[in-house]
Amino acid sequence: MWTSFRNFFLCSVDRKPAQPDASSGPTGAAKSRPAQLSTSHRSSEEISSNYYSLILGVHSLAETELNSFESDAQLRVGKLIRSKESRKNLVPRLPAIIPKLMSSLRDDDASGADLARLIGKDATLVAEVIRIANSPYYRTVNRIRSLEQAVLILGRTGIRHFLASTAFKPLLSTRQGYFTNLSSGWIWRQSEYCAFSAQCLSKKQSIDPFEAYLAGLVRNIGTIVALMTMDHIKNVNDAPRSYEFQRVFSKQSLQLSTLIAREWEFPDNVIQAIDEQITPANYANMTPLGSVLHAAALMSQLQVLIEEDRVEDDRTMFACRIGGRLTDNCKKCLGELRRYAS
Repeated sequence: MWTSFRNFFLCSVDRKPAQPDASSGPTGAAKSRPAQLSTSHRSSEEISSNYYSLILGVHSLAETELNSFESDAQLRVGKLIRSKESRKNLVPRLPAIIPKLMSSLRDDDASGADLARLIGKDATLVAEVIRIANSPYYRTVNRIRSLEQAVLILGRTGIRHFLASTAFKPLLSTRQGYFTNLSSGWIWRQSEYCAFSAQCLSKKQSIDPFEAYLAGLVRNIGTIVALMTMDHIKNVNDAPRSYEFQRVFSKQSLQLSTLIAREWEFPDNVIQAIDEQITPANYANMTPLGSVLHAAALMSQLQVLIEEDRVEDDRTMFACRIGGRLTDNCKKCLGELRRYAS
């Protein structure tokens, strides 16, 4: 299933999407399918708006003021943004070994033996590395039984991808209440697609591919934390169904992602790139990694929407450019994302 859209990244992000019917709500979202959008005029805002409608369980958005649920959610997430102490109980903890491993993987002088020693401190990581080294993908002649052999087989690139997906999948697949149960599968899928797309796009830029992959993977961590907060709101009369709340939710989620990435001691380039997503219309001032991450997020959101039949598959050809920085490489990476997702 695939589609591409003529110049959809070049449309004005200030233009509001065509307003659908105002009926919405978590219960109705599971039973009905929204009308498909016109592919010829889709803008980046329309892609993001429809993606957030999907993960919030909303059939269609309305141009209304914040209702009581939305106001409560905005206040609660705002408190998390302002207070590190308030985030302690909701923000997932990274295994202590992960930051050390990420630092070693950025160090060209770190040997395979150094990486094996670090991985060896976590029994779960040891078992998973050996399992992956024995997978059909690597097609080893003899069964790999030692950690040192497994590290050699995977190489630095394989270890990086293993580390990122193993560390962050449990955090992005959290299922605690209504909203996280509803959306975590979509969020993890989109995060994988975003990481893949960011790494693909980085190959034509002066960007560390692993930093691009990592930025794409963790861009949504704030979204999960915000949804976990909403799981605790006891309000059965209202639902998150306004355009204004979607805009607030998107911004606050990215603010949380930036704070969490900083607290996890991620590379400065990754933190800055995520922070730049908060005001994505400001393309001209984005770093190369920020621009790549923005493109990758749109690609991955679009792919999820296609898979969920939220947009039609018209198979038209497209031109893709963001701020003059990304051109033909977008088309190539969109094609590779299609194959990866199939």
